[in-house]
Amino acid sequence: MQQLIKEHFGNGGKVRSTSIEYPIFVHSGSISAMLLTLVNALECNDVDEGVLVYPTGSTNPMENILRMENPFDGFLAKEAYSIHFQSVLERIQLIPCSHVDDLEKIVEVRLKHAKLILGIADISKLLKIRGCLNGRYLSRYLMLCLQNSKILIVCETGGLQERIPIIEDISINEDTQRTVSLETIYATWIPTFWESKRKSHEKDEGRLVDRRHKVLVDWLANTCFRGMSLKDHSAL
Repeated sequence: MQQLIKEHFGNGGKVRSTSIEYPIFVHSGSISAMLLTLVNALECNDVDEGVLVYPTGSTNPMENILRMENPFDGFLAKEAYSIHFQSVLERIQLIPCSHVDDLEKIVEVRLKHAKLILGIADISKLLKIRGCLNGRYLSRYLMLCLQNSKILIVCETGGLQERIPIIEDISINEDTQRTVSLETIYATWIPTFWESKRKSHEKDEGRLVDRRHKVLVDWLANTCFRGMSLKDHSAL
């Protein structure tokens, strides 16, 4: 992390642009690591602003994140209050979210009216608040974000070994074959969907709805959902 900051802020505020593939997944006990990733993305891309959506009550206001969470080394602690770094932070808006349905509204409204980078922290916690943390809904909202954002950063601050039902109405104790860990969802679903989407656009064949259907079929065939019918995933 220190090296990353040195490369981007250690030379008189001059930024060295690098080629980064999105989406990015960040796993850290603090959303401060995600904040740093957003700062880096803003510096490397031609966008107007960044938006960081997080569960209500799970973090501190922007001005307290660097001071109170204290996740970084001494170099960043010093550079974080530089004029250049602060000017980038001012382009990032923190949006507390109390319900996963609010996330859907935020994504659809904000991305239609601004050229921005979308960062989402702890989407699994938002689903747990609603009582619907399972593979189907986690994938549904990840797909929503991926389809509506060219530059997406997702962060989880909790453990990724937690097993959740693939679909609702399945008891983890009753059917361990139909459960999946958060790590598996993030490690297999995001890359598979992104690759399917890229190949679909490269071929550019047929109607948009047909291409999206093919992406979904490819995804279901290559993730933990393989073997399950499209009908089982109508909510997606």
